[in-house]
Amino acid sequence: MIENTSFLTFAIFGLLLLMMAASLFVVILQAARLRELRGENESLRRRFLMQEENASLLSGEQNINFYDKGGRLAFTTRSSNVIYIEAADNYANIHYLNEGKEDTFILHSSLKDMERDYAEYGLLRCQRGYMVNVFNVKLMRKDKTGFQLELNQLSRTIPVSKHYAAALLEHFANRQAGVL
Repeated sequence: MIENTSFLTFAIFGLLLLMMAASLFVVILQAARLRELRGENESLRRRFLMQEENASLLSGEQNINFYDKGGRLAFTTRSSNVIYIEAADNYANIHYLNEGKEDTFILHSSLKDMERDYAEYGLLRCQRGYMVNVFNVKLMRKDKTGFQLELNQLSRTIPVSKHYAAALLEHFANRQAGVL
């Protein structure tokens, strides 16, 4: 009788441990899914805020709001003031006009995220390390090294990689034809 009771106690204890382990596993899975949903929610919230805030106009021109990786508003300017954006590790250097002179704002964001979020403002990727405001491009020329973009406000040229050249040429052709 004592042996049966010990075995029954041991079996119940083992079953309880198994149920606790299964419950812990379910909690861990749910926590991972919750983190994933929070990330998706933050991304959607960030896009919604960008669209909502950029709907306002300043002096007849659209504002462009730049958000950092955490989704916090970090920098706002007129979209026409943005000249180009340069990658710098996990940061982006936004080169823009401030009272007629070039200035730079350092934003904690990747060009990959910015490429997706700011294309509607004419900020297009032209090379792995650069995005350019196509409305501030004077001309696109080809030389022996490939395509180069000359900018309206600066004497600087921005390189265009073969990967992005076709999309930029198409954009300028559509703009010239009045499609954009």
